[in-house]
Amino acid sequence: MKQWLIIFALWPALWLTPMRADDRLPNDCAVLATRAFENLKTAYWVKIFSFHIEIPDPNGAKTIVGHALVLWQPFPHSKVHAYDENGSLELSTHSNDLKDIMASLQEVLKYPLVDGHFWD
Repeated sequence: MKQWLIIFALWPALWLTPMRADDRLPNDCAVLATRAFENLKTAYWVKIFSFHIEIPDPNGAKTIVGHALVLWQPFPHSKVHAYDENGSLELSTHSNDLKDIMASLQEVLKYPLVDGHFWD
């Protein structure tokens, strides 16, 4: 039993391969998401997710910025996690439904979520 507790405590470290700074490309969130997706294939559920957010500037204009990350669930009844170059974040939802995930992501995003979709 103690061995399983250690494995579960270290579970993310078992498949998340850290990226060195010199491996990074400019605007490479899609590349990082693809690499993370490959590492997370053993999870219960995993998808690459692209989305846009709307960032207001001081002049009142709005800039649309895109990002890609990996959404995953380690086990069937666990919450969905979001992973990008900043690490992993547990979302508030257990659902794999796009609308539920977008609502859960909006809870943690500083700026309005404009749209989002799973990569097929």
